[in-house]
Amino acid sequence: MQDYGNGKLIFSASDLTSATECSWAIVRKIDKKLGFPIEIPSDADDGMLARTGELGNLHEAKQLELYRNEFGDRVVELARPDYCKNGPSLEEQMISLTQATKQALDSKAPVIFQGTFFDGVFQGFADFLVLQADGSYAVYDTKLARRAKITALVQIAAYADQLMKMGIPVSDEAHLILGDNSVSTHRLPDITPLYLKKRKDMIDLIDARTANKESGGEAIQWGD
Repeated sequence: MQDYGNGKLIFSASDLTSATECSWAIVRKIDKKLGFPIEIPSDADDGMLARTGELGNLHEAKQLELYRNEFGDRVVELARPDYCKNGPSLEEQMISLTQATKQALDSKAPVIFQGTFFDGVFQGFADFLVLQADGSYAVYDTKLARRAKITALVQIAAYADQLMKMGIPVSDEAHLILGDNSVSTHRLPDITPLYLKKRKDMIDLIDARTANKESGGEAIQWGD
């Protein structure tokens, strides 16, 4: 969840995952971002979690190297936004990176790494957007798990939905590159409805909590 200023909250696919795991926690997170004087406990140091993150990054880097070996400098690698306060605002950066992603898609780059999406309420970064033989693009996301999870399917459906909103031809199938290097393939018509439902629920939740703040309401408490 990012605060783009003036109470404008932007959610990501990971926020949809958090909402699935604990709806009360995501409401507390939204209330904190809206400026309620509440404390959110910091995550405890978790060596196993940190190691998992490192392995996930290595898995992604390995896949990127495979694409570089196959396509050379035709692989478009996009930067991530700078979350520091200096320079352009986060919103300006996200708009610029989304435009760069669209330009790369329009140029028919064979692979786009870290394609950026921002539509005013949602932000996301796709691991890989891969050009198909029919001219469409397919979403490929690296996951360290050895099987597909619902949260991962929601994520790739989110990126495919963003491609469609850009007017980009999208493959009917999206893919997860799993930790054992196998590829789990899923039909978008099967998984997109779940994403759209979760997206709507999140937008409604943010709107409701924002209205609560503006009307002088209180932060959510355990038991509410």
